[in-house]
Amino acid sequence: DKGFEVIAISLDRDMEELQKFIFDKNPPWPVLADKHPSNPQSMASKFGIRAIPPMLLIGKDGQVLDTDCRGDRLSAKLAEIFGG
Repeated sequence: DKGFEVIAISLDRDMEELQKFIFDKNPPWPVLADKHPSNPQSMASKFGIRAIPPMLLIGKDGQVLDTDCRGDRLSAKLAEIFGG
C-alpha cells in the first residue's frame, strides 16, 4: 500500500533449475530471470553486480537509493523513505 515491493533477480542460466527452485521454495515475491534468453539487458551488468546476494534499494524513479542495505540499516532507510 506504500508502493514498496521486494523482487528477486536470479542470475541462473539454467531456466529449468530456476523453475524448480521457484516451485520448491515458493518465495513470496516475484523472481525475475536475469539470464533469460529473451532479456535484452542484464540487470546484473546494469547495476554492476559481480557477486550474490547483493541488496539494492531502488526508488520508484529507478534510481538506486542504497546498496548493501540489510537488517537495521534497511529498517532505518525504509523508515526514512516512508516516514515511519
